[in-house]
Amino acid sequence: MLEALDEADTQLLCAHMTCFSAPRGCVLMREGDDSSFMLILMTGRVELQIKDEAGQIHRMVSLGPGRTIGEMSMIDQTPRSKTCVALEPVDVAVLTRQAFRDILLTTPRLGNKLLLAVMHSLAERLHRAQDELAHKRPALGLPWSATRPADL
Repeated sequence: MLEALDEADTQLLCAHMTCFSAPRGCVLMREGDDSSFMLILMTGRVELQIKDEAGQIHRMVSLGPGRTIGEMSMIDQTPRSKTCVALEPVDVAVLTRQAFRDILLTTPRLGNKLLLAVMHSLAERLHRAQDELAHKRPALGLPWSATRPADL
């Protein structure tokens, strides 16, 4: 995410963020929790997990430095959809919803860059999910063609 920012933008962004370190095994976000912030993973690796109806935990993906976590829930103000656990010691930067709004209002150039970076991250995840679904469709017995409501 930060690769799209020059040094001056990075310094501006850092003025709106708080950084902290967490040990291996630390839960950084929990599925179902309120979502007033997002994280930028600076060092280390984390794993995203989801719990099914039976309470079984499923590992979704592991992420490394530079990745954003929790931006979707922060933006749409819905509860967290996944749990994020540190696989090793990590350093993260925290951007709160209020700080994100402040950046958009006071520094629109930086705010636009942040929005584009978040959109890029979300688009990447959507493409990955589409690819995974396309590969699972035959195993699930799903047809290849999309179904549409009759009135469209």
